[in-house]
Amino acid sequence: MVAGHGAAGHEGGRELGAPLLSRDEVADLLRLKKRQRNNLKALLTMPPAVTDALAADTPHFTATHALVLRQASRRGEAVNFSEWIGRVRD
Repeated sequence: MVAGHGAAGHEGGRELGAPLLSRDEVADLLRLKKRQRNNLKALLTMPPAVTDALAADTPHFTATHALVLRQASRRGEAVNFSEWIGRVRD
């Protein structure tokens, strides 16, 4: 049993087999700050080249790299995501 959780058959006041937690409930459980939540949501809206690189654990390419590329693209800079993923990887 996880510390802070109820008796066997219960987890955090939920019955086993209860519906999955919402995104906000998971974020609250993990004590994520608003900025962390926003960054995670931003990662979900990145172009496929970025999400694929993150999902594949592309060497040296991290979520931080992805967020920096996102910032550059939001400033109006033309960003070739695939090219930057390759630069970071190599």
